[in-house]
Amino acid sequence: LKEIVIPQKVSKIGKFAFQSCTSLKNIKILSSSLLMFSKSIFDGCYSLTKIFIPSSIKEIGEFSFNRGTSLSQIIFEIPSFVETISISAFLGCSHLKEISIPSSLIEIGEFSFNGCSLLEKVSFNKPSNLIRIGKNAFNGCVSLHQIEIPSSVVQISDSTFEGCLKLKKVEFEKPSSINSI
Repeated sequence: LKEIVIPQKVSKIGKFAFQSCTSLKNIKILSSSLLMFSKSIFDGCYSLTKIFIPSSIKEIGEFSFNRGTSLSQIIFEIPSFVETISISAFLGCSHLKEISIPSSLIEIGEFSFNGCSLLEKVSFNKPSNLIRIGKNAFNGCVSLHQIEIPSSVVQISDSTFEGCLKLKKVEFEKPSSINSI
C-alpha cells in the first residue's frame, strides 16, 4: 500500500486502520467530516514523509503517527480546529525538523514529540489557546535550540524538555499564566 485517498463522506477511521503500512507514502484526505485521527491509525508507517491535517480534525489520537521515522512535514489547514495532540502522537518522528502549532490547540499530550531528534523549531501561532504541555512532550528532541511558551500555558509537566541537549533558551510570553513547571 503506497497511497490512501480518504473519500469525501468518511466521518470515522477506526483504530489501527493503517498501522504498519510500511510502504505508505501519501495520504490524501478529501473528507470534510473526519473529526479525529484514531489511536495508532498510521503508527509504524515508516515511508510517510508528510501529512496534511484538514480543518475538520479536532483531535490527533494516541500514537497516530508514532514511529513515522520519515515524517518531515506536518501541515495544518488554515483555519485549524485541532484542540488536542494526544499521547505519543508523533513519538519517534525522527525526521521532523519543525512544527507550527495552530492557535486552536489546547493540549499537547504526554510524549507527543518525544524522540523527534531533528526537531529544531517549535512555533505557536497567535493568539494561542494552549493550556497544558504534557510530561515528556519534547523529551529527546536533541536538536531543539529554543522555545517560546505562549502566555496561555498554565502547566508544563514533568520531564517536558529532558534530553533536549541543545536547548539554550525557554522563554515565557508575557503576561505569563504559568503556575506549574
